[in-house]
Amino acid sequence: MLAPGDLLPNPELLSGEGKSVRLHDCFGDSALVIYFYPKDHTFGCTIESCDFRDQYQAFLAQGAQVVGISRDDVRSHQSFIRQHGLPFPLLSDAQGTAHRLFGVKKVLGVLPARVTFVALRPGVVRHVYQSELAFRAHATDALNALKRLKSPAI
Repeated sequence: MLAPGDLLPNPELLSGEGKSVRLHDCFGDSALVIYFYPKDHTFGCTIESCDFRDQYQAFLAQGAQVVGISRDDVRSHQSFIRQHGLPFPLLSDAQGTAHRLFGVKKVLGVLPARVTFVALRPGVVRHVYQSELAFRAHATDALNALKRLKSPAI
Protein backbone atom coordinates (compact mmCIF):
# COMPACT_ATOMS: atom_id res chain seq x y z
CA MET A 1 0.00 0.00 0.00
CA LEU A 2 1.13 3.55 -0.69
CA ALA A 3 2.83 5.23 2.24
CA PRO A 4 3.71 8.82 3.16
CA GLY A 5 6.31 10.13 0.73
CA ASP A 6 5.08 8.05 -2.21
CA LEU A 7 3.96 9.74 -5.41
CA LEU A 8 0.21 9.81 -5.90
CA PRO A 9 -0.87 7.67 -8.87
CA ASN A 10 -2.94 9.38 -11.54
CA PRO A 11 -5.43 6.79 -12.84
CA GLU A 12 -8.27 7.71 -15.15
CA LEU A 13 -11.64 6.83 -13.62
CA LEU A 14 -15.30 7.55 -14.29
CA SER A 15 -17.08 10.18 -12.22
CA GLY A 16 -20.64 9.85 -10.94
CA GLU A 17 -21.64 11.81 -14.05
CA GLY A 18 -19.99 9.20 -16.28
CA LYS A 19 -17.14 11.53 -17.31
CA SER A 20 -13.54 10.38 -17.52
CA VAL A 21 -11.46 12.05 -14.77
CA ARG A 22 -7.74 11.95 -13.96
CA LEU A 23 -7.21 11.81 -10.21
CA HIS A 24 -4.66 14.65 -10.23
CA ASP A 25 -7.31 16.91 -11.77
CA CYS A 26 -9.34 16.55 -8.58
CA PHE A 27 -6.91 18.45 -6.32
CA GLY A 28 -8.24 21.35 -4.30
CA ASP A 29 -6.10 24.46 -3.88
CA SER A 30 -3.36 22.52 -2.11
CA ALA A 31 -4.54 19.02 -1.16
CA LEU A 32 -6.59 16.00 -2.10
CA VAL A 33 -8.24 13.55 0.28
CA ILE A 34 -9.06 10.20 -1.31
CA TYR A 35 -11.09 7.67 0.58
CA PHE A 36 -11.49 4.13 -0.69
CA TYR A 37 -14.62 2.45 0.61
CA PRO A 38 -16.15 -0.98 -0.05
CA LYS A 39 -19.68 -0.38 -1.36
CA ASP A 40 -22.34 2.28 -1.95
CA HIS A 41 -25.56 2.07 0.09
CA THR A 42 -24.08 -0.07 2.86
CA PHE A 43 -24.22 0.79 6.56
CA GLY A 44 -20.57 1.64 7.22
CA CYS A 45 -19.93 3.29 3.86
CA THR A 46 -22.99 5.51 4.27
CA ILE A 47 -21.80 6.62 7.72
CA GLU A 48 -18.29 7.28 6.39
CA SER A 49 -19.46 9.18 3.29
CA CYS A 50 -21.94 11.29 5.27
CA ASP A 51 -19.19 12.14 7.75
CA PHE A 52 -17.04 13.45 4.88
CA ARG A 53 -20.12 15.34 3.65
CA ASP A 54 -20.76 16.88 7.07
CA GLN A 55 -17.14 18.06 7.36
CA TYR A 56 -16.78 19.04 3.70
CA GLN A 57 -16.65 22.80 4.32
CA ALA A 58 -13.79 22.26 6.79
CA PHE A 59 -11.87 20.34 4.10
CA LEU A 60 -12.43 23.18 1.63
CA ALA A 61 -11.20 25.65 4.26
CA GLN A 62 -7.97 23.63 4.40
CA GLY A 63 -7.61 23.87 0.61
CA ALA A 64 -8.53 20.22 0.08
CA GLN A 65 -10.95 18.45 -2.22
CA VAL A 66 -12.47 15.13 -1.16
CA VAL A 67 -12.96 12.20 -3.54
CA GLY A 68 -14.48 8.81 -2.78
CA ILE A 69 -13.49 5.71 -4.76
CA SER A 70 -15.17 2.32 -4.83
CA ARG A 71 -15.67 -0.48 -7.34
CA ASP A 72 -19.35 0.46 -7.75
CA ASP A 73 -20.54 1.54 -11.19
CA VAL A 74 -21.54 5.05 -12.22
CA ARG A 75 -25.27 4.40 -11.79
CA SER A 76 -24.74 3.28 -8.18
CA HIS A 77 -22.62 6.37 -7.48
CA GLN A 78 -25.29 8.65 -8.95
CA SER A 79 -27.91 7.15 -6.67
CA PHE A 80 -25.65 7.27 -3.60
CA ILE A 81 -24.69 10.91 -4.23
CA ARG A 82 -28.32 11.92 -4.74
CA GLN A 83 -29.68 9.99 -1.76
CA HIS A 84 -27.16 11.46 0.70
CA GLY A 85 -26.48 14.89 -0.82
CA LEU A 86 -22.77 14.27 -1.24
CA PRO A 87 -21.08 17.49 -2.45
CA PHE A 88 -17.90 15.80 -3.69
CA PRO A 89 -17.22 13.36 -6.51
CA LEU A 90 -17.37 9.59 -6.25
CA LEU A 91 -15.22 7.82 -8.80
CA SER A 92 -15.91 4.38 -10.21
CA ASP A 93 -13.01 1.91 -10.16
CA ALA A 94 -14.95 -1.04 -11.57
CA GLN A 95 -11.80 -2.60 -13.05
CA GLY A 96 -9.82 -2.15 -9.83
CA THR A 97 -7.07 -0.06 -11.46
CA ALA A 98 -6.88 2.56 -8.70
CA HIS A 99 -7.13 -0.11 -6.01
CA ARG A 100 -4.09 -1.87 -7.51
CA LEU A 101 -2.08 1.34 -7.98
CA PHE A 102 -2.74 2.43 -4.39
CA GLY A 103 -2.20 -1.09 -3.03
CA VAL A 104 -5.69 -1.26 -1.49
CA LYS A 105 -6.24 -4.97 -0.91
CA LYS A 106 -9.37 -6.94 -0.15
CA VAL A 107 -10.21 -7.69 3.47
CA LEU A 108 -10.46 -11.43 4.09
CA GLY A 109 -10.30 -11.79 0.30
CA VAL A 110 -13.84 -10.39 -0.08
CA LEU A 111 -14.39 -6.63 0.24
CA PRO A 112 -11.97 -3.85 -0.72
CA ALA A 113 -10.32 -2.27 2.33
CA ARG A 114 -11.38 1.06 3.80
CA VAL A 115 -8.37 3.40 3.43
CA THR A 116 -7.99 7.19 3.34
CA PHE A 117 -5.04 8.99 1.73
CA VAL A 118 -4.11 12.65 2.15
CA ALA A 119 -1.93 14.08 -0.61
CA LEU A 120 -0.47 17.55 -1.00
CA ARG A 121 0.42 19.27 -4.26
CA PRO A 122 2.23 18.44 -6.46
CA GLY A 123 1.01 14.90 -5.75
CA VAL A 124 2.79 13.36 -2.78
CA VAL A 125 1.02 11.14 -0.25
CA ARG A 126 1.53 12.68 3.19
CA HIS A 127 -0.83 10.64 5.39
CA VAL A 128 -2.59 7.25 5.28
CA TYR A 129 -5.31 5.94 7.58
CA GLN A 130 -6.83 2.45 7.42
CA SER A 131 -9.63 1.06 9.56
CA GLU A 132 -12.36 -1.27 8.45
CA LEU A 133 -14.67 -0.62 11.38
CA ALA A 134 -13.99 2.96 12.52
CA PHE A 135 -16.27 4.44 9.86
CA ARG A 136 -16.51 7.85 11.51
CA ALA A 137 -12.77 8.14 12.12
CA HIS A 138 -11.71 8.52 8.48
CA ALA A 139 -12.95 12.07 7.85
CA THR A 140 -11.82 13.37 11.24
CA ASP A 141 -8.41 11.72 10.91
CA ALA A 142 -7.89 13.18 7.41
CA LEU A 143 -8.95 16.66 8.54
CA ASN A 144 -6.63 16.53 11.55
CA ALA A 145 -3.79 15.36 9.30
CA LEU A 146 -4.39 18.29 6.93
CA LYS A 147 -4.28 20.74 9.81
CA ARG A 148 -1.01 19.23 11.11
CA LEU A 149 0.57 19.23 7.66
CA LYS A 150 -0.38 22.83 6.99
CA SER A 151 0.64 24.26 10.37
CA PRO A 152 4.14 25.72 10.60
CA ALA A 153 6.71 23.61 12.44
CA ILE A 154 7.57 24.85 15.91
